[in-house]
Amino acid sequence: MAQFTDLAAGLAFFAGLLALVLGFAELRVRGFYLELLSEWEHSPGLRFLTGVVFVLGGAAIYLVNPWQVGDPLAMFATALGGAVVAAGLAFVAVGERMMALGRRLVGVRGRGWAYGLVVGGAVLVVASFARII
Repeated sequence: MAQFTDLAAGLAFFAGLLALVLGFAELRVRGFYLELLSEWEHSPGLRFLTGVVFVLGGAAIYLVNPWQVGDPLAMFATALGGAVVAAGLAFVAVGERMMALGRRLVGVRGRGWAYGLVVGGAVLVVASFARII
């Protein structure tokens, strides 16, 4: 059975991989974020389904990973779970407004967000490897 330290490192590793993939997707296909936001904006069913998946996944992360004050990676993983739950609830409650805000935030500067995701993802992957090894 995995120990709690392994769980936090695993969550950070997969969150980092997801951030890397999302960053590279925008760098490879310019306008990927805007297209994704447009699809969410025009599909209430997709927003609802995404919100439900976010709430369930975030709740699982939040409940499984303990809050350990001396462990920054475990604290990050627990906070990430809570943030995913909040995002899922917002997707269901005010999804169209979130997408409009997202379109304004991303705008034509998707590459900046992409580079930020790549750097953040790399940091999380390295932090998880430093923890596991």
